[in-house]
Amino acid sequence: MQKLEELIAALEKATGPDRWLDAKIDAALRVGTVKMRSGGFEWAWANFPTWGHHKQARGMCGVQHTNGDLGLIWGSLPFTDSIDAAVSLIGGDEFEMTNLYGVARVTVYNQGDFGPSYGSSECGSLPLAICIAALRSKLTQEKNNAE
Repeated sequence: MQKLEELIAALEKATGPDRWLDAKIDAALRVGTVKMRSGGFEWAWANFPTWGHHKQARGMCGVQHTNGDLGLIWGSLPFTDSIDAAVSLIGGDEFEMTNLYGVARVTVYNQGDFGPSYGSSECGSLPLAICIAALRSKLTQEKNNAE
């Protein structure tokens, strides 16, 4: 949970697209490993993605083996720059968004196993607002699951 809180705080400070944050979002939500799982790389699902790779500034993410060696590496989607990529974080959840007079507002509803969770954000960039709201919803869901 603390990693999600730190990531949300970093996104709130962002002023625009950031490939380093894209890789951190990918790692926190394990986006890339989901794609790998369906591509025949099931072992990758068991390994937590690390964004400590030397190409992190270019939005690269990778899975780390239990002995610390890096495994597969992939390019993260441009979550902080693309509305489509950011919306992919929400999945089938319900959301609403507005972008009026330079202020982007997003609210995400997520029906989890232990009740609903909500996340909202307001900032100057629609992709960033979507990312923050999606991560806040995920954080609320994790807190609900822990109780």
